[in-house]
Amino acid sequence: MVNVFTVVGEHRHDHARLLVLGADGEYYDYLATRQRLTPVDPDREWRVFARDGADDADRHLAREDWSRALVTDRQTR
Repeated sequence: MVNVFTVVGEHRHDHARLLVLGADGEYYDYLATRQRLTPVDPDREWRVFARDGADDADRHLAREDWSRALVTDRQTR
């Protein structure tokens, strides 16, 4: 079985921690030095990269999804 992950961001305070998106649609905290993946709910501690080649509609949808994730995170705290 092949696991496919896409790097979509990095931690704001520890650049060795990468935010990756799995083929399962879940986000993971990837610590490269330990080759460890940990499930994570993205919050304000993560900086998300803009996708290359994304058009304005894609960027708008990505911002909406990210905003929704932040609202959900705040409501659960």
